[in-house]
Amino acid sequence: MGNVVTSDSDRIVSTVANDYNPFNIPSIDLVSPDQFNGSIAFQGCPPPFTGTKSQFANLSIEIKAAYADGVIRGSYQRTWIINDITKNTGTNVLTHANDSAIGALAYIYLKTKNQKCLDALTKWNEMNYSNSNKF
Repeated sequence: MGNVVTSDSDRIVSTVANDYNPFNIPSIDLVSPDQFNGSIAFQGCPPPFTGTKSQFANLSIEIKAAYADGVIRGSYQRTWIINDITKNTGTNVLTHANDSAIGALAYIYLKTKNQKCLDALTKWNEMNYSNSNKF
C-alpha cells in the first residue's frame, strides 16, 4: 500500500511527466463498475494522507492528483467513471469525501479538463480551507 504520507506533502513530486503518480499506484482499467472488488481496491490504493483537511485543501492540484486510486488512473476515460465522479459532487458527498475521492477529482480534471471536476474540487477546497479535522 505504500508509505504513510505526512502533512508535509510538499516534498512529493507530482507532475505530468510522472502522470501525477509519485507513489507508483498501478493503473487498473475497468470496463464497467461490475468488475470492481476488494482485491482491486487494495491493489490500487494510494497511501493515506495523515494531515488535516485544511492542509490537503492547500496542496496544489497536482499533489492532490497523486492521491487518485488505481481505478481512477486506469479508467478515467471510461464513461461510467466520468458519470460516477461528476454526479457525486454535491455538498453532502463532498462533506464526506476522503483524500482519494478528492484526488480523483484532481486527476480527472488534469487529464480531461472536465469543468465539473474543477468546480467540485474548488468547492471542496472552500469548504475545508480551515478545517482542522483529519480524513
